[in-house]
Amino acid sequence: MKRKLALFLFTLCLSLTIPMYIQAAETIKWPDKQNVATDKKWTIEFNTPILDTPSNSLQMYLTDEYGMKIPSITTIEGNQTVLHPPGRYFQPFSTYTLHVQPDLQSREEKAFGEHLSMDFTTTGTEQNPSHRLFTGDAGSLSHNDYVTQVNQASLQALDLAIMHRPMSFEEIKEGYAMKYDAVSSSSFYTYGTEKADLIQVSWVSEDPMTGGEFRSIQALIRGLSEDDPIEEVNDFIFSEEKQIHEIFNGYDVWLFRDDSSFELHIFYDQ
Repeated sequence: MKRKLALFLFTLCLSLTIPMYIQAAETIKWPDKQNVATDKKWTIEFNTPILDTPSNSLQMYLTDEYGMKIPSITTIEGNQTVLHPPGRYFQPFSTYTLHVQPDLQSREEKAFGEHLSMDFTTTGTEQNPSHRLFTGDAGSLSHNDYVTQVNQASLQALDLAIMHRPMSFEEIKEGYAMKYDAVSSSSFYTYGTEKADLIQVSWVSEDPMTGGEFRSIQALIRGLSEDDPIEEVNDFIFSEEKQIHEIFNGYDVWLFRDDSSFELHIFYDQ
């Protein structure tokens, strides 16, 4: 007989625990939450340990008011999962939706089996992190200042080259300074921490002339010391594989893709 999972949603500012017992296959809609802090982290606790893999963490995510998935980080530890806000802060006076997908698996490889969603709206208090952005272009990279070191970073690279026009934007994601440039069919991200390590990731189109589907990734990673050599890892080829796991320069790196995007997770100890 299929085990029924009990799911509890915790808020960081309240000690109230709200149980939800799943009885049948259906979409479960939690009541809306209002006046949510812009730095809110949502903690979800299950009654069984959750499988801690990058692909499983993708089963919990956030969307904006238009239903578009937004970059965020999900951490898993035992039977608890935490959804972190994008770039450390949500936008003020904005509505988001938290999602838990049916394919979320426990360590015993039992699927959650239901889709859970909850809308929440942030307050008007905007956070102002004191970080400075890195700057660079396709030929050179430099940084103006250090930023706060964190344990994990995540990015999603949209396939902008198919749009046949250059695009650029800058953001702070999880304490990391980031600049994205899409020039023709290549793009890169840079990260920096207070220890001044530098990561460059380039996406190279399979067919630069047509801006076809991205198929390979190039990475340059410098260690935490200027004396550490730069290690280059070329051509992470995604054929039928959906994810690739590599360890280099002390970084535990996961790269995975869906039909339209790549996502990179970098893990290291402080």
